[in-house]
Amino acid sequence: VGYQVRFERALGPGTRLLFVTPGVLLRRLQEDPTLPGVGCLILDEVHERDVSTDFVLLVVKQLLLAGCSHLRVILMSATLQADGFVRYFEEALRGSSATGKGESGPGASVEIPCVQVEGRAHPVAVFFLEHALQWAGLQLEQGTRR
Repeated sequence: VGYQVRFERALGPGTRLLFVTPGVLLRRLQEDPTLPGVGCLILDEVHERDVSTDFVLLVVKQLLLAGCSHLRVILMSATLQADGFVRYFEEALRGSSATGKGESGPGASVEIPCVQVEGRAHPVAVFFLEHALQWAGLQLEQGTRR
């Protein structure tokens, strides 16, 4: 497992999983848009609509439209409105053989799997320094509290 963030990276010859920022991925797509050696592209927090993520989605869709069938794409988000992303990528899959069904062309049936995992909210308690000092049996000196 490795990572690359801007000019810092940690990976080796045995690295099979590489975490990168959207900006690093864009740079890699510029260098070689077919992403050789990449079998699966997992894009997390896609609901955070920043310029880099939007461009990554655009380039990945173009890759799929060009018939890049070796690449599997997984979009993840805790707050994702999945329908919009499914519609966005349906066009790309209709025109390629990436469906795995041997069908292609404008009228081909496209099934984009969508997995939803129910989350749960955990109660959050807010504590401040004063609470920790009280638990530890300590007191702030006079004049230090603002």
